[in-house]
Amino acid sequence: MACPHPLDPLCVALMLKLTNGSTAVDDIAQDLEVDSSIIRERLQRLSMLGAVNCTSQSDHCELLPEAHRIILEVSTSGLNRSGYAPPLRENGSYTVRLNRLRQDPLFEVLPCDELQWLARVSRTQCLAPGEVLLLEGDQCQAMYIVEHGTVRLSKASSSSAFGFGREQTIRLMGPGDSFNEVPVFDGGVNPVTVEALDETCVIVVPKREVQELVERSSEFASVIIRIMSQRLRHMLAMIEDVSMRDVTGRVAKILLQVQQPTVGVGAGVKTGRRLTQREIAEMAGTAREVVARALKKMERAGAVTVHRGDVQILDVELLESFT
Repeated sequence: MACPHPLDPLCVALMLKLTNGSTAVDDIAQDLEVDSSIIRERLQRLSMLGAVNCTSQSDHCELLPEAHRIILEVSTSGLNRSGYAPPLRENGSYTVRLNRLRQDPLFEVLPCDELQWLARVSRTQCLAPGEVLLLEGDQCQAMYIVEHGTVRLSKASSSSAFGFGREQTIRLMGPGDSFNEVPVFDGGVNPVTVEALDETCVIVVPKREVQELVERSSEFASVIIRIMSQRLRHMLAMIEDVSMRDVTGRVAKILLQVQQPTVGVGAGVKTGRRLTQREIAEMAGTAREVVARALKKMERAGAVTVHRGDVQILDVELLESFT
């Protein structure tokens, strides 16, 4: 059963009432025009978050220091009692993590107490564009969930005949995506390097805690198995794309990912993201000059137009024919 949202607008209104000096449940219920039983249920939520302390039967309550911090984090503009949560500032707090985790398909199967425990043992790490989060070959410390922003997962060759390595982008990950699950369970090193492409924050879930969750929750274990299966399908599609498609076909598939998301090369490319020819080359597993020639070929056919590095799709069906 999913955890009820701990910070719907009524919770916020309730904390503001307590801030203004109201302490009696019946008085608050009358002011907010809701039943006292609903107020007591919200107080139980806030108590679990460490925001309030209530006397017996929740007849009188007082705010704890945690509540003042929560109130500062929550945008109360347009406050209503519709049941939808107001927007939260991305600031790495326990509350922000809890709300992200409860919306994530990976963790939505967990009961409320497990979600709250997970939010407390996890932490948030924010990255600047170009900052590296993980290095391929380092010891695995955790699993990660993207809170906001985009990260690139890549592998690098050691060298070439001229001493230059080449990077292969495995996929891009956006909000709600998780990564680094494999080494959490097989005890190996980080299989990829992870770099932020823009301002990004990720939730860091320690390896031991993820392993404990799998042992305690068969539902969570089933979700992990499904995600591992999806990762395997993606890697098989990558092998097929790189070994059986020519460069033009791979470039065409990457461009089509924006409109027709699928596994394989270019996976994770989102609508509105402008890809440079270097980024396309790293996804396609080739050199930038080869990508430029492939784009020229598609442009002459009328499938795309290229202007100052910006690629626009003109004919989807024609572009598909190149794949």
